[in-house]
Amino acid sequence: MKNEIFLDFRILGIEDLHPDEITTILGITPRKIHIKGAIKNPNNPNATKVYESNAWMIDAGLGKYASFEEQMNHLLDIIERKINQFAPLCNKYHTV
Repeated sequence: MKNEIFLDFRILGIEDLHPDEITTILGITPRKIHIKGAIKNPNNPNATKVYESNAWMIDAGLGKYASFEEQMNHLLDIIERKINQFAPLCNKYHTV
């Protein structure tokens, strides 16, 4: 049986940028976004848990049975093609 591997890249906790703005800046459609304060399970009428921060996520798009190496290489290719778009976000939000 083949292992299932889920590898993604996430931008988390940037509260002054809506995830849609990140999509516009990067020109990459995310797999998933979270919006701070949105209900986690809106289809459940009893749901009360909300997302605590914004999140923007992409994956390699290769499926869960692609190897770790294949997924990582594909994600890096996606990011490297958009390095000039990522740079301003990194410069503004990356702290050491």
